[in-house]
Amino acid sequence: MKKLFYILILLIPISVVSQPVISLRKLDKTNFPQLKAEIRVVENSQTIPVTNNNLLFSEGAFTHRDFTVNQPDAQGWQTIEWIPDHNVIDEKSYTTNFIFTHEKESAFFPLFIDGLEDKIGTFVFKNSNSERIFDLQFVPTAIGDTSLRSINCDYFYNLMTEKKQIIPIRVDSINISNDNFLVEWRGNQFNSNPPPTSILFTSNQILVRFAPYEEGAQSAIIKVFYNRGAVAYLRVQGNKKKIEAKTNLKLNFPNGGETFTPCQDTIIAWEGNVKNIHTRVDLSYDNGETWEKIDSIIADTLDWKIPSKKTSENARVRISQDFTKRAPHIFPVGSSVYSVDYNFNSTKAISFIVGTISEWDLVKLDNSKIDYKLNSRNNDQLPLSAKYISDDRFAAIYSVGNFDTLAIFQVGNTTAIEKISVSDFNPKEIYTLKNKNEFILVPRFGNYFRVYDSQTLQLKKEVIYQQPITDVGIANDTNLMAVSNLDGKVLVVSTTDFQTKDSIEFYRTPVIEKINISPNGKLVGLSSVARANEGRTNSMIWDLETKNIITSVNISGSDPVEIGFSPTGNMAIFAYQYQNQINIYDLVKGLQSGIIETFQDAMYDLSYSSENNAFIVSSVGNGSFKMKQYYFTFPETDVSDESFRIINPIVEKEPFVFGDEYIFNSRKETFDVEFCNKGEVPLFIDDARFKYQVHFSVDNFDLPDTLLPNECINISVIFNPKDTSIVSDSLILSSCSVDYPVYVTGNGLNRNIVFNSNIIDFGEVCIQDTSYITDKIFTNADPVPLKFNKFQADSSNIFSFENYKQDTILAPGEFVTATVRVVPNIVGDISSDFSVLHSDQEKYKAVAKLFVKGIGTYVEMSHTTMPFINEQRVRKLTIKNIGVDAVEISNLILNPAIDFRINSSTPITIMPGETKEIEIEWIGTEENVSATLELEAVPCLTQRLVNLLDYKAESELVINDTEANPLDTTSISISFTNLENASYKGIRKFEAIVTIDPKIFIPEYAVSDYGDATIENIGIENGKRLMRLTVNGDFPKEGTLAKIVGYPGLSEKNTSTMLFDSEKSVFWGASTSNSENSGLFTLLLTCNDQSIIHTDTEIQTIAPNPVNSTSNIQIYSNEDNEYELLVLDQRGEELHKEKVKLQKGENIVQFDSSGFLSGAYHLVLKKNKIISSKTLVIVK
Repeated sequence: MKKLFYILILLIPISVVSQPVISLRKLDKTNFPQLKAEIRVVENSQTIPVTNNNLLFSEGAFTHRDFTVNQPDAQGWQTIEWIPDHNVIDEKSYTTNFIFTHEKESAFFPLFIDGLEDKIGTFVFKNSNSERIFDLQFVPTAIGDTSLRSINCDYFYNLMTEKKQIIPIRVDSINISNDNFLVEWRGNQFNSNPPPTSILFTSNQILVRFAPYEEGAQSAIIKVFYNRGAVAYLRVQGNKKKIEAKTNLKLNFPNGGETFTPCQDTIIAWEGNVKNIHTRVDLSYDNGETWEKIDSIIADTLDWKIPSKKTSENARVRISQDFTKRAPHIFPVGSSVYSVDYNFNSTKAISFIVGTISEWDLVKLDNSKIDYKLNSRNNDQLPLSAKYISDDRFAAIYSVGNFDTLAIFQVGNTTAIEKISVSDFNPKEIYTLKNKNEFILVPRFGNYFRVYDSQTLQLKKEVIYQQPITDVGIANDTNLMAVSNLDGKVLVVSTTDFQTKDSIEFYRTPVIEKINISPNGKLVGLSSVARANEGRTNSMIWDLETKNIITSVNISGSDPVEIGFSPTGNMAIFAYQYQNQINIYDLVKGLQSGIIETFQDAMYDLSYSSENNAFIVSSVGNGSFKMKQYYFTFPETDVSDESFRIINPIVEKEPFVFGDEYIFNSRKETFDVEFCNKGEVPLFIDDARFKYQVHFSVDNFDLPDTLLPNECINISVIFNPKDTSIVSDSLILSSCSVDYPVYVTGNGLNRNIVFNSNIIDFGEVCIQDTSYITDKIFTNADPVPLKFNKFQADSSNIFSFENYKQDTILAPGEFVTATVRVVPNIVGDISSDFSVLHSDQEKYKAVAKLFVKGIGTYVEMSHTTMPFINEQRVRKLTIKNIGVDAVEISNLILNPAIDFRINSSTPITIMPGETKEIEIEWIGTEENVSATLELEAVPCLTQRLVNLLDYKAESELVINDTEANPLDTTSISISFTNLENASYKGIRKFEAIVTIDPKIFIPEYAVSDYGDATIENIGIENGKRLMRLTVNGDFPKEGTLAKIVGYPGLSEKNTSTMLFDSEKSVFWGASTSNSENSGLFTLLLTCNDQSIIHTDTEIQTIAPNPVNSTSNIQIYSNEDNEYELLVLDQRGEELHKEKVKLQKGENIVQFDSSGFLSGAYHLVLKKNKIISSKTLVIVK
């Protein structure tokens, strides 16, 4: 891999080095750090005087000429004095190289000094975070403003007395090399005196001010002189030169000065874009202050409709392509690749490995190649460089032992057409002058380069410099090249005659390893060797015109592989051996623009192709693949050179006044309204319309697409007012979302509708009867047609219009005839307005009156709808006369008379306040029947129709959850919800069997809000008490059906489910379907884990009680046995006795009261003695 040339100095054998010989004697270090010696240089037995121009010190990564030397004595010896760079002193030893150059010859002398009695310290610079810095950057600062930075100058002291006391260090002075900067030594809290001063403490504050009075980038060197001649250096940079943005991407249209109008169609065109990636197009309305996206497209044109949202006198278009990268192409090369290069049109590339140069086809990119053999001892061969020198030739240099060879190949011929020995030159690299058909050889260590003709291969010229060359960079577009020398000087050289045109001396800059010049020849980029003690590489871009630094990029700690520029010079390219990436830096914006990741191994060589937008990169090391092509695009932007205008047309228009016109006139009257374009740009017409479009409308016509400047158009307008008096609107000409209105007005006249009669009178009509009048209703009295829509009565439930034609056009003088129907619904005078609706609107209408007197007798009927159930097929309709006159029902008409029968005869006379009944019987056998009963009466009745039908319902029954206190009575409520086809309105029967645990509840009686309710304890079955609930009542749609009142009892349980026994229950009857929901009975105030044990035989309940026929007596027995049941009167006389056999547990004994009179009795259970008794009440 590549080595730095200043290290090679120690490795090159003396036989290769040029003839001058350096000798040194009488080294004097008594005044250390100042060193003194005698030096002499001899070439061909001739003494060559040493001067500051031909001798160079190389210390570490730096070179300098900071020494003094006197005139030679008679033997040619000269005294030389210098102070070493304190940074290269290692403990008590010091190493430097004397490099001497004379004509085309160079020599060196390595000097090693050991045993220095005193260590010497050095100053380093740090920022406010105590981090070491190697340069100081200022923020952009305008002329007249000042920026301030505070840094520390820290001294690592090690000068001490024998008693280990610190020896003060003397700071002699501090200065800065550019008047745009000011530097001030502030010292520390113990010694703030400016130099010259002595310091004991390590950290000292320095204030640096940047107060520019000149435009552009500024740079300087701060020097701190200390410790008997030592110097500490810090580079300072302020502001940056504004790099002119030049791009391959070029906007062609619009490029400034154009005038557009909103919605105009145009084409944005550009060139120089990288194919197959998107170009973004943006628009600015404010001369580039802000931007908004138009589109992103893979093309070089864009169809653009000028936006309509705003106008601008300072619009610009911007096109841009972002930095992009794609996956690399990997070439199947496993050996270390020492050199790579593209041919002139980037269709091929060569790679140089030991023994072979391969040429790769980049068009097919299928890894096909041609191998060119060097036929040398491959094991000893060291490839140095291979480059294309013309369209069809490439050259290679390589070394075998101490012999260097230049080989020339013709493309396609695998054997070299020429081999030239260049061992006397010690070559390092080949550079091609494409526009001169020449190429250059640069030595590994030497102060001149050779120029060869690419076709004849003749040596045309040797260009000699005062110091050894480190690198060369060529700008073929401008016939300029840059040459960097070992002493830090950069020369700008013409490639025409190789004369030096300009130069920059980089003082106290590490040795320049790579250099290049921008395509326009205005910028030079350089990258120095890595400084091991600083861990990074200095890479800088300099302005050749002002000799000031533009930017400094310190991004790697390894040696540079390449520094270069994009074809436009806007971008700088930096690559380093061990950074594993290529860095692209935007010089216009002053920031890093992209990164291309490369090898994990050491990067060795790099070649850039602007045609392919790619790098070919090679590496050496242990990786599998040593050569890759990376594809990318530089970020580029171009903006319209000048602004352009987006303006609206100017439309002139005058208000327009129409005359009188009847409202809602179907006659078409048109008028012309003029619009004129008085602007600079066309008016693109989208539409012509009225704002409100009520009274005015645009006549159907073909609008032109475009109204050119100074053209006018007439728009035909129809005036059809919808309101009386003055009406107005705005006629709007729409163009690209911009409205151009003209104000118009006119007068609307009301319509003349003349009624044949202002009141249509029906006279007396019995309520519910229908009466008709047919007549002419109104006439159109206007001289223009009238669109008649319909008649509309306010009391439409009483009056209606029939037998007329709606939505018709009436000619002037034409009338409308219609039939008016009335059905009075109340007794007395009834009047209503009716309207003539016309012209498809309701705001303007003609109004007249309708009148009728309703007559009839008021009655109240029990039902307007009477449903029937199978269980009760005969029902009675009650009628009450609530009028003031007697009424006679003369006839009862059933329609149809199939399923129902009237059992009452007519006539039926009902006096005022009297009520009569009509008996109706359901005689049908089918379900879902209905009929109408009509009552004919004199005088007529206000209500005379009754609907008859069979009753249908769905019922939901719920036994509600009950919580009971054992110490008191409780009630079980049953609720219902009925979904009926009609309300029954009458007494009917409900009957259901309810079951419950017999030990937990004993019924006493039942109540209902809707009628009579009874509860009958009918016995115990399957461990459940059966209770028959009966309710005879008139039930609503929902509510609480009944409540069963009784006594809770203690038992082994505290809960019981309450259920309907569906099989034994009748419920509402056959006409109703039922859904039943159970409930939960819960005893409260019980003890945990209670166990109720009955120890006494007793009468528990009598139900019902009072009793009028039979009653159930509940008796508990604690054994199977026979008992006597007695009935005693109030005096204790026995009235009845019977034997009953009881089983252990609950028993029900039925008691028949038919032989007893009403009264209170004692019911006694006896076995030898009275065991239990209860009061029995009999009601007859």
